[in-house]
Amino acid sequence: MKESNQSVSRIANIYGNHGLLIDSDNQTHKFMLKNSKTKLYVGDCIETNEILDELTLIDKPKKRINVVERFDKLGKKQIVAANVTQLLIVIAPEPEPNFLLLDKLLLVSELMKNQASIIYNKNDLSHLEDNRILKYQKLGYKLINMSAKTNNNFDALNDQLMSQTSFLVGQSGVGKSTITNMLLNNQKLKTKALSSKTNKGRHTTSTTSLYQINSKSYLIDTPGVENLHPAIENSQDIQLGFKEIKMHLGNCKYRDCIHISEPFCSVKDHVSKNEIETSRYENYKKLVVDYKKTSNP
Repeated sequence: MKESNQSVSRIANIYGNHGLLIDSDNQTHKFMLKNSKTKLYVGDCIETNEILDELTLIDKPKKRINVVERFDKLGKKQIVAANVTQLLIVIAPEPEPNFLLLDKLLLVSELMKNQASIIYNKNDLSHLEDNRILKYQKLGYKLINMSAKTNNNFDALNDQLMSQTSFLVGQSGVGKSTITNMLLNNQKLKTKALSSKTNKGRHTTSTTSLYQINSKSYLIDTPGVENLHPAIENSQDIQLGFKEIKMHLGNCKYRDCIHISEPFCSVKDHVSKNEIETSRYENYKKLVVDYKKTSNP
């Protein structure tokens, strides 16, 4: 066994008790866990200093700032990534945006206490004129208007990635893999076009992976993002994911108001005055109802 200078690397892929690390020089190394019971996730930070026959031996990750969760096929929560500082939510004119999913992903980001940006991809198919999308910019979310196919406004996306660990999410068929290909250049992922019959896309990425864009910027890509799970501890947490609702917290008559059926509700008053977007409020209510169903089966 030979010792090397200690450095911090990131987990790029995991296959059981072994996988791949990326170091600060964007070099990839194979690793194996010393203890198979240790839990590791893509994005974990690892201090490495032991190398045996070109295989890095690791003990445990550094403390995580957050984790990204989703539901597996059995309906159980599953951690898919760690230490994410930015959620990049991709939408497009085709397939038509799912605004309930968009609001759910924004809730995921708000509860993780990282920043969220929205990528409007495929602007070569349709100009960004939809007020349902533009309203998110008014709420303070960064909105990047681009086309991965024509390379339009790529610089704005690239700038948004700087010094971040970004997690790329969105509906199937919106161009996530194409965007990833643009950013990586030398690591092409398989992409598939929208089905002409259903106008819906299919998942094309087989596993969660972390890629280094530069020495301080990383990108995480994963399939199955429709099942991302917001870190909700109680139904009142959901209002924290809606900025226009959050700003009125504490103004209702009842302290535990969840702004659905309670009387003297400040939030409902603002909805009736069109000061809070009705469609966003309806999505808020759907998320509350859904949470109550899943937490009290």
